[in-house]
Formats: sequence, structure tokens, C-alpha cells
Amino acid sequence: MTVTIGRRELLVALGGSGHLCRAGGGHPERSVALYTTTFPGVRMPSVVLKDDTPIYDRLGLWFTLVCVGTPPSAALVAAAARRSVPLDVLRLDEPDLIAVYGCRLMLVRPDQHIAWRGAVCDDRLEPEAIIARALGSVN
Repeated sequence: MTVTIGRRELLVALGGSGHLCRAGGGHPERSVALYTTTFPGVRMPSVVLKDDTPIYDRLGLWFTLVCVGTPPSAALVAAAARRSVPLDVLRLDEPDLIAVYGCRLMLVRPDQHIAWRGAVCDDRLEPEAIIARALGSVN
């Protein structure tokens, strides 16, 4: 559960899930805190976009690749297609969101939790591993 207080959220993280791609470093020490993060396993921070639409209203029904000020990773989109994973791409040209999210690319699960985040995803093998992990296919 996430509760918004002003512009901050109480955060609930999916700490031990095998469906997450860790992006360096350990999991935040506390599973409930007053800060905004996109660490894999947490719910995507809620924001209202320039057009007054809540970001959650723009996410797809299944997986969504959120791209903030950068083009989508063709390799990640192709990896999802090879596994028949429904993937929507949400392109956002709102530079202020980089300060909120701390990254330019996020793979968001259907439950609005972050499965993976990064600046780029163009390594030959990384996209396959990200999609496999998001689906729970890799331990």
C-alpha cells in the first residue's frame, strides 16, 4: 500500500521478490519510509503529468516501459515481443520527472511496481535477462 502525504509517499517495497532486477546496491534498509525511489520492487512514485493526468492512468494493462526524455530501448521491446509479453511504451517528454524518478527507463509491472530501471538497455543479453526476471523465469 502507498499513501501520499503532500508530495511524498509512504513506500511499501517487495523486498524478497524473485521477479525484480536489482540495479546495484542493496535493498533499502527499511521497507516503509518517507522518500521517493524507483528501486526495483517499490511501487512507481505517483505523479501528475503536465496534462493533469495521473501517471497511473497512462500505464498499460500489463507491462509498461516508461521512457523519460529518452527513446525506448529497442532491444528491451524486442525481448518482450520474443516472449509474447504485452508491453506498452510510455514516452514522457517532461524533464522534471528525471529528478523524481532518478532514471530515464523503467519497466513497470501490472501492479505498478518497478521491475527494472536504468539509463540505457542496449547490451546484447541484458534485455532477455530483464524480461525473464520480470516474468519470474530466473532465480
